[in-house]
Amino acid sequence: NTECLKFLTYNIEGLSKLRGSDVLDYIEDFHFVTLVETFTETVPDDLFPEFKVFVAPGLRFSQTANRLSGGTVMLVKKELTHFVHQIHVEFDNMIVLCVSKKLLGTELDVFLIGVYIPPVDSPYYKDTEIYNGISMLEDCLLELHRLKGDCLSIVMGDLNARTACGNVTENDSLLEDGNFDYLENAYVFASEKQVQFCRSSADGTVNPFGRYLLQVCDEFDIFIANGLCHSESFSKDFTYISNTGSSVIDYFILSKSLFNLCKSLEVKSFIDSKHMPVELAVDSSPGTICLPKSSPRGYK
Repeated sequence: NTECLKFLTYNIEGLSKLRGSDVLDYIEDFHFVTLVETFTETVPDDLFPEFKVFVAPGLRFSQTANRLSGGTVMLVKKELTHFVHQIHVEFDNMIVLCVSKKLLGTELDVFLIGVYIPPVDSPYYKDTEIYNGISMLEDCLLELHRLKGDCLSIVMGDLNARTACGNVTENDSLLEDGNFDYLENAYVFASEKQVQFCRSSADGTVNPFGRYLLQVCDEFDIFIANGLCHSESFSKDFTYISNTGSSVIDYFILSKSLFNLCKSLEVKSFIDSKHMPVELAVDSSPGTICLPKSSPRGYK
């Protein structure tokens, strides 16, 4: 029997508010966690005692700024650290971990990329030559491919990219014999015996970052898991909800060959942030992990 690895990406809008909150109990149920917009340079040693902690520090854009901006933290359950090592990259708000193929039972090791891309109107881009924030993710993927050649990737984080139902491949069949009757507003390309990869999304908008992200997905043969059509277990729900509008901008994006390991993607309903936590469950090699004994408390 396969066991299940649990991944979480969550824009927490400030790490400091987690102290003493139920979110810490919730996080403990996962094996790999990406937290973004941490607004911090460091993480207290006692905040995540069950995890090894990796940090991409937040940035201060001016001497008068009240706090740091951005920042990414990745957490790996300590019992899994012998399967993981860090790949150092020179990109802000980005952490790359190499996960051994032994953990997932894949033919290749997997790059786990935790990332925060500041929104288009962020002061981050002032006085830079970056015309689209997604180009940083593209450059990171290029660097990893130069390093390892063919590789597998899981991108997890807040990309501030709205892609609607995009990320449909015209030539490759990812899923076969699916039942898509429940879907609305999904792009589906069917032939006699197979259905092309498709998504459904609560967000019908594509913004400039989203258009670029779809190009990057096509370039590197990676696919967005949010709203994956082959099962209702892959949520198409909004990941950001505020008084000014809602969107899908927090993602899991995977290499095609990893999708046969994916069991579900869930978007939870929280009040701790305008962003919702996004969970991904993935099969692992038998005997490599110890499953948590309890479920998250207080969250739907």
